Amino acid sequence: MPLRAFIVALAFVHSVSTTAGSYQSYPPCQTPHGKYGLCKPLQDCQSLKTLADDPNPNKARFLWHSQCGFQAQEVKVCCPVLSSGDIPDYSSTFVNPGLFATPDQCTSTNYASVIIFGGNKTKLGEFPWMVALEYQKYDRKSQKTILDVKCGGVLISKRYVLTAAHCMNSKLVSVRLGEHNLKTNPDCDRYGMCAPKYIGVPIEKQIIFKTYQKSPEKYHDIALLRLQHEVAYSDFVKPICLPTTVSDLYYSFIGEEPVVAGWGFTEKGYYSDAQLKVEVPVQNLTVCSYGSDEGVLCAGGESGKGSCFGDSGGPLMVSRGVENGGSWYVVGIVSGGSDPCALDYEPGTYTRVSKYMTWIEDNMKP
Repeated sequence: MPLRAFIVALAFVHSVSTTAGSYQSYPPCQTPHGKYGLCKPLQDCQSLKTLADDPNPNKARFLWHSQCGFQAQEVKVCCPVLSSGDIPDYSSTFVNPGLFATPDQCTSTNYASVIIFGGNKTKLGEFPWMVALEYQKYDRKSQKTILDVKCGGVLISKRYVLTAAHCMNSKLVSVRLGEHNLKTNPDCDRYGMCAPKYIGVPIEKQIIFKTYQKSPEKYHDIALLRLQHEVAYSDFVKPICLPTTVSDLYYSFIGEEPVVAGWGFTEKGYYSDAQLKVEVPVQNLTVCSYGSDEGVLCAGGESGKGSCFGDSGGPLMVSRGVENGGSWYVVGIVSGGSDPCALDYEPGTYTRVSKYMTWIEDNMKP
């Protein structure tokens, strides 16, 4: 577009924003269809807010791509500036229909109904999307290169794992699927029920969010791993669902207790041989000193509910109708906070997955 035309268009947008009924000035933006709009809270955009309760997946994806920021943890969208009589078009499909896992795939196995006593240990097959990341390490005792398990992640399709950017390095070579206890293979429960041996799959490509910062705060701490080949789903290897509903874009989760699970992997090793889980209360972002950072969730901070139970790169999960055979969704990725087991009352920070849905779908290929 010629510079003069662009300046005229911006002037028009500014004029509309300053003469609207609310007299509130909104910054200009570009809609997913390349039209001019105003970046404003979803509730202030008449043409888009009606989509919040619409089950049409194409309309949900249109809202993902319409995001332009947050205001007090409420999503802001690029609201199209419409001429009289214009009707916005939400029919474009932004993602390959078969790219993400479907709700019927994101369920625990039947073995999860077996009661296991003893605190926070997970049941065999309870979270079949859990992934352990394997790194090359030189073992002085054997004088050989071995695979050392450190960070975690979750399987989100037959070819992709979602994890944290700070877990990426040149020594990360493969992932372990269907793992439960790090010291046994295969894994069996107290009743003699055994799972198949875990599966090791080489990594084809590491995909790090382009503006990830390796600062203590770890801004944009999210990454994808493309596996060398597709994996077959089973009772013990399944994907977890991604937050694809419109409400996920702005829902705060404050007051709820999502589940964090894993072995407690950090750069220093792991906390437990057995896979653990715990419910962690979601806190206001100010508790984690993140202010209004829209890409972060703050959770934990209660005695016995720290990030010792999760992995760097592991999931913060919510269930939807699980008691009726429903599904599990990953809403956060374990990012940072206190040294995992150092401060019992200090909450941890999690990368908010819904904030990065556009990036995820743009970087996943069939």
